[in-house]
Amino acid sequence: MIVKKFFFLFKTFFKAKWVFLLPRKVDIVVFDGILNPFSKFLQDKKYSIFYNRNEEINIILLLQCFLNFQISKQEYIKRYFKYSRPNLVITAIDNSINFLKLKDFLKIKTASIQLGTRTYWGDLIRLDKILKQRKKKFKVDLMFVFNSKVGKIYNKYIDGKKIEIGSYINNEKKIKKIKKKEEVLFLSTHKPQVNTGEKINGISMYNFFKGDKIIIQEVSKLCSQKKLNLNILGRIKSKNGSEREYIYFKKILKDNFNFISGYRGQDVHEIIDKYKYIITIDSTLGQENLSRGGRSIFISNRPWIFPSNTRSYGFMEKLPRDGEYWCNHFSKKKIKKIFNTLVIKDKKFWNNCVKKHRKKVMLYDKENIKFTREINKYLKF
Repeated sequence: MIVKKFFFLFKTFFKAKWVFLLPRKVDIVVFDGILNPFSKFLQDKKYSIFYNRNEEINIILLLQCFLNFQISKQEYIKRYFKYSRPNLVITAIDNSINFLKLKDFLKIKTASIQLGTRTYWGDLIRLDKILKQRKKKFKVDLMFVFNSKVGKIYNKYIDGKKIEIGSYINNEKKIKKIKKKEEVLFLSTHKPQVNTGEKINGISMYNFFKGDKIIIQEVSKLCSQKKLNLNILGRIKSKNGSEREYIYFKKILKDNFNFISGYRGQDVHEIIDKYKYIITIDSTLGQENLSRGGRSIFISNRPWIFPSNTRSYGFMEKLPRDGEYWCNHFSKKKIKKIFNTLVIKDKKFWNNCVKKHRKKVMLYDKENIKFTREINKYLKF
């Protein structure tokens, strides 16, 4: 075990970019360099990025840790912030435990944006377990969340002010006003590298995902009946992962679809703006499409038991199991009905659905005006 850990640290060290200058004083630190959607907001501010996943390692800070016999992630972070002394630390990875722990050992202001749908299938179960061990809640000064329900749920685990803005990244992306393709775009939520034997609260990953195949086949049949092209937007961003994802769909559908490969830096919001009909099982991007004023339907055939059912559309917001544009159990009749809703109902009907969705599931704060106002106000204190 010790040898494996040493090899991992050795490999991480030599894969990282080495920095030989001490961190500079900045106004804001973006925590976790894997995602920084704040470029527009930060364009007139002094900021730096803390690479939480060791993509970049400051050699001077690392040496300081070694010389003081304080070799730990926490000590490295403390030294980084000793030099950068920001007024605020902000992250787009709101479920990062390293970020949530910052206020345990630093006197610093923190803020986060909700990146994806948070349910008890994964994120909240993990927070439950950590909270039992810690015996105290985390603290984040400002948390920008999708809606009021998720804000209340987060209050169980994290102290601080919750502000409803919807999806920051979605709000930031301009809506393309173009003639949409009258085709179906299915948003993949497939995970080709998942361990099918792994269990969450007694439910195996295999049982969680096995119903997806039936949904995909049914969607393909309905597209054929309506003479609509079926496009699938891949979820996985790595080249190898994307290839495996394509093979997964090809085995199910043969050649009756067009696959749009995922890649890092891909503008998925620009893609969804091009298509009139969006279908998904439980993708956050499907929720964002509705928030942007588009049409989305949600069809799930996953186990309706806790915590699997919390992944279903509207569950965390206490919406009914089935609704005008969603269905959370397999029924060909019900699926056909909401598919027809997607392609037949008029603009007035869908505008009404969008309003309900924005009110209950995901708000829409165009260009993040509310976010900018709240952060700038907070920075003045």
